[in-house]
Amino acid sequence: MKSFFKSFLAVILGNLVVAALFFFAGIVFLVFIIASLPIKSGVHIPDRAFLVLDMNMTVSDTPEQHDSGLGSLLNKDAPSMGLWDLTEALGAAGKDPKIKGLFITGSLISENYGSGFASLAELRRAILDFKKSGKPVIAYLDDPSLKNYYVATTADTLYVHPYADVGIAGLAAESFYLAGAMRRYGVGVQTTKVGKYKSAIEPFISEKMSDADREQQQALLNGRWTEIVADIAVGRKTTPAHIRQLSNEHGMLDARMARSEKLVDEVAYLDEVIEAVKALGDESGEHGSFIQIGVGDYALHRDKPNQDNLPVIAVVYAEGEIVDGQGDAQSVGGDALAATLRQIRQDPDVAAVVLRVNSPGGSAFASEVIQRETRQVSVSKKPLVVSMGSVAASGGYWISAYADKIFVERTTITGSIGVFGLLFNMQSIALNMGVSFDGVKTAKYADLETMSRPKTEDEMALLQRQTDKIYESFLNKVAEGRKLERRLVEEVAEGRVWTGVAARRLGLADEFGGLREAVAEAVSMGGVSGNYAVRQYPERRTALEALSLRLSQREDAPSIVRVLQRQGQNRGQAARASRHLARLWQHLERMNDRHGVYARLPYWDED
Repeated sequence: MKSFFKSFLAVILGNLVVAALFFFAGIVFLVFIIASLPIKSGVHIPDRAFLVLDMNMTVSDTPEQHDSGLGSLLNKDAPSMGLWDLTEALGAAGKDPKIKGLFITGSLISENYGSGFASLAELRRAILDFKKSGKPVIAYLDDPSLKNYYVATTADTLYVHPYADVGIAGLAAESFYLAGAMRRYGVGVQTTKVGKYKSAIEPFISEKMSDADREQQQALLNGRWTEIVADIAVGRKTTPAHIRQLSNEHGMLDARMARSEKLVDEVAYLDEVIEAVKALGDESGEHGSFIQIGVGDYALHRDKPNQDNLPVIAVVYAEGEIVDGQGDAQSVGGDALAATLRQIRQDPDVAAVVLRVNSPGGSAFASEVIQRETRQVSVSKKPLVVSMGSVAASGGYWISAYADKIFVERTTITGSIGVFGLLFNMQSIALNMGVSFDGVKTAKYADLETMSRPKTEDEMALLQRQTDKIYESFLNKVAEGRKLERRLVEEVAEGRVWTGVAARRLGLADEFGGLREAVAEAVSMGGVSGNYAVRQYPERRTALEALSLRLSQREDAPSIVRVLQRQGQNRGQAARASRHLARLWQHLERMNDRHGVYARLPYWDED
């Protein structure tokens, strides 16, 4: 009898477990079905509305990678909007009779390599194009830091909060130097490099900036600051000399001083600005504010022409560090991008390709994998136009060199034609902890990749020869791709970075312009007449795909990079330090070149 009850209970429990599993599977299936369906937001574009450009986001090159709906609800990253979608929305709004004007507010977020000055220069041009419609552009800032102010100087009327400080202190570049910490904790560092200015290794072996790096960074900042000041001066109807004087004498100007110096038009609280905007449009009965629609909602719900059966201009994004393999949302996987380019060049509907590069480089091997496919695009008789974003240097230039035409912004950071190797060993720290290593090998260089000891003189000579060979290949590729004499490439290489202005002068780029200008050139070179469709890659995921990816990437605990990045979304000095630490840590995490040789920029766009 006891045995019977055990069996009976086991059957009951088994049925309950099976039922529970089926119930759970049903719930998951239902969630996936719901996620795959479009969620009706009820958003419509009201008449006489102001388009609101809320800058509390990252202006990224790469567009949002999921549809609206459950997939986007699960997205925990900082809000962002792709540059192409943003500028296209502004262009459409300028022609839309429902849109009364443009209202700019908020404070930009600089996540990954987004919201750089080159992207913001293109955003400014889109706003200025909107102004040609005769519709008013009003800006209100409570945090007029340099980037926010740079965008807002396009406005007809610029308001700031009474307690705001207008930041025009200038640009600065600062690096971490870890040599002292490496010695203290017993981490050995050995390096290979080619290029007088290739300074990416300096943070790990030095305690201060080298003279060569100081020279190139100062020239880079001076060149970019010249362009930024010129744009601000035009926007505020003053002279660059006046802006420079205020920058050097004050750095930050309080609201009333900024008004007296004509850096802003009015000093007001938000409720006063709302009343002023209402006077230009109509009051919204729902909120007591002016009638409005956010630029993100407008981009999604505005009328778009049917693009079926039209020739396609493929816009491919390479944003983030270049790494071996598939990469992730914040990096450029060599294999993944090469596969995308291969797919595009085999697509008969694609008339031309635009490669948008916003990358400091990274793995030399992955850069070569990508470059091979860029050359194959040309072989397939599809024109390839490169649009360089805020940074397209080192490996970012490597993948650009064979383009039919290269567009740069004046503030783009590019060049850095040089390579390096970075080798760590743990011998000292291990000995301090009482740990030792021993082993056997079949040949002299069999344990070349070990981290248990420093490399020998012979091993370092071998690795330096490998680095030299890759540098020589880099020079040859630039000379061939850009149709330059080898000696001229050698003169502008050595790992030195250049502004877009210098790059065009030196033959490393062809034209000034952004993504929109590059697309227009691709249309012309592709022989497209009439209407065309722009297809962006990576292609937008459905909500179901976004949910699947989110579930597959769940972490038991957030990585140190994610913790620092989330802290960095705040304002202030602590947030700035968090952003810089996140980028340094992320740089180390992504050093996965199979040969240990890198074509990468050591620093990033200023916050």
